[in-house]
Amino acid sequence: MICQICIAAVLLAASAFAQQGPPLLPIPPAPPPPNPTSPPLPPPAAPEVRVQVPLSLVDENGSGVAGATVRFTRVSGYKSLSKPGRPLPDIEEVAVQSGANGSTVLPNALVGARYYACVDAPLFVNSCLWGAAAILTPSTQSPSAKPALIGIRHGATVSVVVHDPQGKFPAASFAHGRSRGFSVGVRTPSGAFIPANFTGQSGTDLQFQLLAPPGLNLTLSFLCREYDAVTDTAASLDATGKGQQFVLPNAATQAQFKLTLVTPKRPVSSILGY
Repeated sequence: MICQICIAAVLLAASAFAQQGPPLLPIPPAPPPPNPTSPPLPPPAAPEVRVQVPLSLVDENGSGVAGATVRFTRVSGYKSLSKPGRPLPDIEEVAVQSGANGSTVLPNALVGARYYACVDAPLFVNSCLWGAAAILTPSTQSPSAKPALIGIRHGATVSVVVHDPQGKFPAASFAHGRSRGFSVGVRTPSGAFIPANFTGQSGTDLQFQLLAPPGLNLTLSFLCREYDAVTDTAASLDATGKGQQFVLPNAATQAQFKLTLVTPKRPVSSILGY
């Protein structure tokens, strides 16, 4: 009798479990709705269009200049760095030579970009050195358009001889045209410093030269960490290294200066950055 009661209880429990079904699993929470204030995704970048831009280099008389080096520079934002630090500008550079009649071409130029053109040619003023870089913006019509004109000017020669009686500065010091802590050149009316390049040495005389645009009011400039300089008339340059002012009326004019190194009457550290 007791066994029949146990069997009946088991059958009753099994019937109840069949009616209720297995236990329910927890339902995962629904994902949050999208933020309506999130900025929309940027549109896909347009494909780059590259063209060739015909150019022509001409002097102040409209004549073509052959054998010049033209350096084109385009800066587009900054490079991303894998290491923390100051980002570097993303720079594209290309150099070409001008051929007969001054003709040349800017190859593979990005349409809509801005290119700065610097021209360097014998007997001509370096356009970028004197703040006269040409600016080009290629378009899809550039390949079939007339060549863009880039004008350059003949330069007047400025020569500076620095007498180094103690031979403290051998020619090897100027292997790259200039030497750190030893600046020879001119200052423009705006105060910009234009350096002269080292061209050679004769005994204890150091020779420097640069080409300057005619008609500018220029000032001779010399700064050195270890020495001061006096002119051939024993006149001292001022505390900022400025000397004689002069104007070159035309490209055929030459200005020549001679300086002699002397022991300074100031602390060497008084010239910062040298």
